[in-house]
Amino acid sequence: TASVNPVQSVQKSALSIYPNPSTGIIYVSANDGGNHNYNAEVYDLSGKLIYKQNLSVESGMGKLRLNLDNGAYMLYLNSNEGNETKVYKIMIAN
Repeated sequence: TASVNPVQSVQKSALSIYPNPSTGIIYVSANDGGNHNYNAEVYDLSGKLIYKQNLSVESGMGKLRLNLDNGAYMLYLNSNEGNETKVYKIMIAN
C-alpha cells in the first residue's frame, strides 16, 4: 500500500468579527494572537464590490472602518499569503 505524507501543513487562523450588526466599525480577531495581513473586500448583496482595503491583524486584533449605508453586506477577508478566504455576512445599522 502507498501512503501519502503532507509536504507542508498550512496553519489557518480562526477569525471572528464583532459587533455584528455594526455602526461601521468592525473588529477582526484572530484566535492565535498572531500577525496576519488580509485584503478586505465588501460586496453588496447584488455582488457589486463597494469597498476594499488592506487589513493588518496585529497581535490578534484588526479594525475596519466602513462608511456604508444601512443594510446587509458580504465581507471577504483574503489572506495575503493566498491560502485562506473567510466570508461573513455583516449588517450595518447606523
